[in-house]
Amino acid sequence: MAVGELALAAATPSLAIIAAVLYATNPGAVEYSSLIVTETLFTFLVTFTFLLVSRGSFVLAGMTLGLATICRPFAIIFLVSIAIAVFVLRKPRAGRLVVAMAFSCMLIVTPWLLRCWIAAKRPVFVQVGTGQMLYVPTLVHEDQSDQAIWSKLYRSDPLLHKFIFAETASKMVDAEHVLTRQAIQNIQLAPTAYLKSRLRAVPHLFFTSSILQQRSTLLSVLHFVSTIGQNCWPKRASC
Repeated sequence: MAVGELALAAATPSLAIIAAVLYATNPGAVEYSSLIVTETLFTFLVTFTFLLVSRGSFVLAGMTLGLATICRPFAIIFLVSIAIAVFVLRKPRAGRLVVAMAFSCMLIVTPWLLRCWIAAKRPVFVQVGTGQMLYVPTLVHEDQSDQAIWSKLYRSDPLLHKFIFAETASKMVDAEHVLTRQAIQNIQLAPTAYLKSRLRAVPHLFFTSSILQQRSTLLSVLHFVSTIGQNCWPKRASC
C-alpha cells in the first residue's frame, strides 16, 4: 500500500497500481513477509519515510527514519540522500526542513545509542555484524555462492562461533574486532585471491539468493494450490 501511495506521488495512478501489484506479488517480498527478520520492518519504515517526505511531513519522516536506523543502521544514509534532493529541488525552507528531519531522527536513535553504550560499556554506533561480513568473503577457499556457507561456518569457524554465541554485547563487540583484524590480515596475505573471489561472487549478488528465494516461494505456492485442488476437486460444489 505504501509503495502504491509513494508511486502515486511521483507518477500516474495506473503506474502506481502497477508498482503496488509488482511489489505485492514479488516472490522475494512474499518470502520475507513470512519471516521474523529486520528486513521486513526496515523496508516498510524506509518506504513510509519517503512517502512522508513526498507529503512534506519531514518531522514524522525523521522519526520513521530513526526507527529504520535502529532496525538497520545504514538507513541513516537516506537522510543524506533526502537532504541532497531537497536542496537540489530548491524546496522552500530547505535548510529548516533538513534540520527538523535530522533532529527528529536523532531524537529516536539517541536512546538506543545510549542503551548500546551502557550494554557494551563503550560507544557503539553501528552494531550489525560488519566484522563477519568483512571476514567471510576473505575465506577464499569456501564456495561463496553456497547459501549454506553461513550456518556451516557458524559451527566450524572458531572466530565466527565466538561472535555468534557471544553472551554479552561487550563480548560481541570484542569478537567483531577480532573478525575485522583477521579479515584484514587474510586480505593482506592473499590480495589477488581475494580480488578474484570477489569478482567471481559479483553475479551471486544479483541472482543466487534471489533465485533461491523465488524458487522456494513459487514451489510453496504451487504445492499449496495443488493441495487445495486435490482436496476440492471431488467436491467442487462445496469449495
